Amino acid sequence: MKPRNIVFSLLPLFALHSTIAAGIPQSLERDVSDQWTWFSDYYYISSEWTLNGESGCHFELGTGISIFGKPRGGITPFTGRYTFTVWGVGAIQVRVPKGQFPCRVRLDQGNVSAISVYSDPSLVKSAVEDAKKALINKKGES
Repeated sequence: MKPRNIVFSLLPLFALHSTIAAGIPQSLERDVSDQWTWFSDYYYISSEWTLNGESGCHFELGTGISIFGKPRGGITPFTGRYTFTVWGVGAIQVRVPKGQFPCRVRLDQGNVSAISVYSDPSLVKSAVEDAKKALINKKGES
């Protein structure tokens, strides 16, 4: 199979993964230092997220494509709770300013608009329902 054919064969899987991820909210909690700490990659038309930082700490949010472990999109300082929207493809990374002690941050995913290559909306709905059923069955087995 030619490389070009492989890429086009994988596109529906990419769309399915995006659609499934859109139906499953994410929540991640980590300790962050003055080095960029990766939280999540994203590939959505748009996605809303909320960062909840430890009281008394200052943070920097980095979004966009990550090159050599650093975000190449926007860098936004915040304290406490911060809600933001990302578009397209990139990564969410967080750090504390130089010289500050490490602090804990939780990232919560909110509303998303998935990237999809399906032309039939019923296929997307069906894929999301199947993913939800599989998740429920998996939780019931453990």
